Amino acid sequence: MYHNREYDSTTSVTVMKVRVDLGLPIKQLLVSLVLLVIADGLISQSVIASGVGSEGNPFLQTLVGDAKFLPLKIGGALLVAIVLWDIYRRTPKLGIAASAACVALYTGIVYWNLVVYLLGGAG
Repeated sequence: MYHNREYDSTTSVTVMKVRVDLGLPIKQLLVSLVLLVIADGLISQSVIASGVGSEGNPFLQTLVGDAKFLPLKIGGALLVAIVLWDIYRRTPKLGIAASAACVALYTGIVYWNLVVYLLGGAG
C-alpha cells in the first residue's frame, strides 16, 4: 500500500528486500511511549499509596500523590516525544532506534511496577 510514491532514505528503508515506510513506526513508537509513561505514573501512584513500593526517581519522590505528579509525567513524556520526533526528522534510523529503546525501557518499568504492585499484596 505505497501508492506509487517515490522513496528515499529519509522516508523508507529496505529490510530484506521489503520496503518499510519509516513514518508509521515512529508514530506508533511515540504514542506507545507517552501511553507507557502515563501507565507508569498511574501504577506508581497506586504502588506508593498502597505502601508496597516507593518512587525510584529522586526528582519525583516528593511529588507522588500530589496533583502535579501526573501532569508533570505527561508533560515530560510529550517533551521527550517531541525531541525524538525531531531526531527522527533529521536522522530517521537514529530516531526510530532511540524511540524503540525508550519504549523498551518504559515497558520494563511498567512491568516491574505491576509485579511490585501485584506481589506486594496490593492487587
